[in-house]
Amino acid sequence: MLNQIKSHVDILHIIGAFAAGGAERFVVDLLRTLKKQNIPVGIFALSSKKDKAGSQMCNILHNEGIPYGWGPTENIRFRSVYCYAKQLYRSKPNIVHLHTPNTELAHFLGTTFYKKKHNIMRTLHTTKIHPKLWYWQALRANQTKTSIACSSAVKEAFASRIEQEIITIQNGVMFDWPIQTESTQNQYQKKLNLSKSLYHFINVGRLGGDSLESAAKSHNILIQAWKKGHLGNSGCQLHLVGDGNLRSQLEQLAGGDPSILFHGIKNNVHDWLLAANCFVMPSRHEGLPIAAIEAIGTGLPCIFTDIAPLKELKPPLVMWSQVDDVNKLADNLLQTKKNKTTVAFVEVENLRHRFGMDKVAARYIACYTKYCNFTK
Repeated sequence: MLNQIKSHVDILHIIGAFAAGGAERFVVDLLRTLKKQNIPVGIFALSSKKDKAGSQMCNILHNEGIPYGWGPTENIRFRSVYCYAKQLYRSKPNIVHLHTPNTELAHFLGTTFYKKKHNIMRTLHTTKIHPKLWYWQALRANQTKTSIACSSAVKEAFASRIEQEIITIQNGVMFDWPIQTESTQNQYQKKLNLSKSLYHFINVGRLGGDSLESAAKSHNILIQAWKKGHLGNSGCQLHLVGDGNLRSQLEQLAGGDPSILFHGIKNNVHDWLLAANCFVMPSRHEGLPIAAIEAIGTGLPCIFTDIAPLKELKPPLVMWSQVDDVNKLADNLLQTKKNKTTVAFVEVENLRHRFGMDKVAARYIACYTKYCNFTK
């Protein structure tokens, strides 16, 4: 069912759907921070699809008085574009901020109905180059004075493909939970009913993609490495937090291993990070992953793949492997459990300062002021 914002919004952010994802979580927290500075912001999702995480996002937006709306159907079609044009007419934003490929197309098509000139901004959230021609046509048609890349790696990926200037503003996080200590870890392990005698690895990410072999988060490699290293027989558990179209295939690949636990989408992700011993992310590609920033900012040692966006985070305690390298990943899992190292508190505090949302929001405001003549 369609839900539209009925009042004027000065800066309107557009996403695909209210669903679990780093980009979506980032946008919601950015708007929360901007709202605290009395900046009139709102958010509209093209699709009516909402999962558990998306419903929580909507509750947060409602409680904090941020206008939000969504399109008429789960699948984005012509009716979605028409309703998006009506939303632009109703809210009359001065700045439209686009966040995903489908928002680029919707804005390009929607402004054929509602022809008012907007100041257009966009944030590029991934290093993966979209293969469809329509995306690049829409990208060129939606003229912006600059585009924002969420990492230096993303800027490099798009530098030769976008004519306008690209600037880098790294993703940020609202760190509203404590840094892990032995006491807090014990507290949250008890809360989540996790055994203190086991070593808990955690991965947070969407279990989705075109196939197991090409999915961004590379869960198939993680499960293969886990089984190859016999981690379940070494006093370890692997907690997979997230959901997606590949979940059933991944469960089949896990083969009933009781040490590999599929938890689905959780609204209390920070509780799981505080209870864990190590965060593992063997991704094939990323933008600048929110889950990884949150994990490092909780104080967890990490196991990452050697890709540019993860290197850019400069984690204080990490073991690296190459993309799709099952053997090295298995070895890293075993070595991390064996060493049981901890991260220095001051290094976690420094990372929280680097990626704090207040700092990121200030850069977005400066960008709106410079390129869109925005005034508070």
